[in-house]
Amino acid sequence: MSGACVKQVRRQLELRFLWFILGVNGADVVERSPRIRGLSSVLKSKKAPWRPADLLTVAEVEKFHAILHDESKPLGDRIISGHLLHLLYSRARWSDMLAVMNWHIDCLEKYLQVDIKIHKGSRNADTKSKLLPIVAPCTGVVHANWATKYAELRRAAGLSMPADRSQALLPAPMSEHATCWTSRHMESSEGSRFMRELLGAPRTADRRVSTHSLKSTAISWASKYGLTEYSRFVLARHTATVSTATAVYSRELLSPVLREFDTVLEGIRSGARKPACDEAAKEEQEVCQWSDAHFRPSPVCIDLEESASETTESDSEQSTSSSDSITEAEGEMHVSIFEHPVQTWYTNRSSLVVHRLREG
Repeated sequence: MSGACVKQVRRQLELRFLWFILGVNGADVVERSPRIRGLSSVLKSKKAPWRPADLLTVAEVEKFHAILHDESKPLGDRIISGHLLHLLYSRARWSDMLAVMNWHIDCLEKYLQVDIKIHKGSRNADTKSKLLPIVAPCTGVVHANWATKYAELRRAAGLSMPADRSQALLPAPMSEHATCWTSRHMESSEGSRFMRELLGAPRTADRRVSTHSLKSTAISWASKYGLTEYSRFVLARHTATVSTATAVYSRELLSPVLREFDTVLEGIRSGARKPACDEAAKEEQEVCQWSDAHFRPSPVCIDLEESASETTESDSEQSTSSSDSITEAEGEMHVSIFEHPVQTWYTNRSSLVVHRLREG
């Protein structure tokens, strides 16, 4: 892209600002120039591919917990670790915690809730006038209660708890001892640097960890555990994709989904997976190991009953409904029979497709 083209694209951006922000007469006429719009599209197509922040491992999240509870660590590091855990378990962006109200931990010390009014999802007058509850389980991937410890450290450092007035949840500390705090909030870039320093995970070409990793990691856990798409959208507070925005703005409607998220975290704490997922994975592993030991190339597994309508006339003559008849035809048809611990399977010599024997 030549320098002249770049200048023209920049000029288009300036004209858009003049027209949409300042309302300068005539700026819209120039901005709509087909030539400028075409050059802008060409330049956009040459952008580098978008690469999201990488996810955190469970071991890295456990490290935040360890720093939070380690009395030998600097108070500033412990408070920042608590803030990062708050973002992770509440599935929140860094910007969500810049105008926070109404800090509250319930009497059972199970959930931490704060309310925010300024957030990315507030796009119209109705949502901008509502407080969005940000709720996080107080117990994460380790059994210790991170939220109560975080609140205790905040009080020790002289940080006030958000009440009926909006305030940034984490101001920038003046030192690692966190005895004094500045009047400005910590920037996302600063949080990312602190985060990489605490984890010992420098930014490289292969891996890029930042504060954006926190929300993505929690939603990734929910997806891998098998939570429904609706539950994941509610957890992520995607108001534009759920059936009703009330499910995002009402804690009562959030409660069932939060209990599902609790189950995900409990599974990580116990080192277990969802029982249904375990059974499916075990069965899949048995079939794959069994098929790899008897087939070359690895075939596609198809249920005989489901594939009956797609079977050709010649194949149907080869495929019978009893193991005895298949055994008699084995010499002619070269159909292999395998006794699975649960089911009986066989392959078609021509297609190498694996079939499950219909019972009865």
